[in-house]
Amino acid sequence: MSSGGSIPYHLRQHKAVERNLFIELLRKLNNYINISDYVYIGFGGPFLEDFKQLHTALKISKMISLEMDDNVHIRQKFNMPISCVDIGDEPENSGEFITRYDFEEPSLIWLDYAIPKDLNKQLNEIANMISKLKPKDIFKITLNATPDSLGRDYTSPDPKPFRLEKLKSRLTEDYCPVNLEVDDVTFKRYPAVLLKALQRAINVGLAGRRDIQIQPLATFIYKDGQQMITFTGLVLPNNEEDKELFFTKSRIQAWPFFDGNWDTIRNISVPTMSLRERMFVEERLPFGTEQHIKDQLGFYLGEDEDEASENLQNFIEYYKVVPWYSKVLF
Repeated sequence: MSSGGSIPYHLRQHKAVERNLFIELLRKLNNYINISDYVYIGFGGPFLEDFKQLHTALKISKMISLEMDDNVHIRQKFNMPISCVDIGDEPENSGEFITRYDFEEPSLIWLDYAIPKDLNKQLNEIANMISKLKPKDIFKITLNATPDSLGRDYTSPDPKPFRLEKLKSRLTEDYCPVNLEVDDVTFKRYPAVLLKALQRAINVGLAGRRDIQIQPLATFIYKDGQQMITFTGLVLPNNEEDKELFFTKSRIQAWPFFDGNWDTIRNISVPTMSLRERMFVEERLPFGTEQHIKDQLGFYLGEDEDEASENLQNFIEYYKVVPWYSKVLF
């Protein structure tokens, strides 16, 4: 499950960007389905922030929050933002819920996993979920993609061999990608390894299901302390006519962040900026380039110049969905 009891999700900039992109994506899907008829299932955490936003933006009025921590469950009762969220009488983990739930109603489910050591268990849950989903169901998976979480051998200057073996020990044969190399557990390549493991878990869930296929919609990585990868997919009937109908009605291919394959991962990390810096940058958009803005600033926005350049380029692309935070005095 999540570790949402201690993380202020509503103040995490990159997660907020990713959440706003998710809402944009669901609005596109609304041309193909009626998203307000769906049941939203997710990890609400103590503040149920995602639930409030999805209800406000998409008019979803049947929602189920999954939480296994007793104290967070009690906090949810206190912080309940809207009355249509069902938090259950008792805490329940996601694996137990997926096993008992029938997914009879149209379902939108977000499994937002944060604990890296439970990766194989998480993939088991995903496979079980896929085996039960129905055409037009939507699912989103978030996994911890920080290779540091694999640990290291402090007697060796190179942590990669230890991390590779740790990853292999965590994953069963069904989920472990083939032909892994030591460089696959570096910061840049580890998200792609997890995406392959996720694809294998989905294929396990599809075993014996000739009636459905999975259409990838978007895959992002971001970093709010820990690097995370998030994948969104749609269940479609397993025939070309229905697939073509989906693309025709949704017009999803016109969305600039659509990626309908298993190979593309977009980095959506953006710079941390002061109010004055952000206003300076936005005044030069949408036509200003990363290099032009950096030259006018006279400095780069971060501690590492290469990373700062990538993040500024990301901001230029995603600035419309980056939230504003400010101090409020009472």
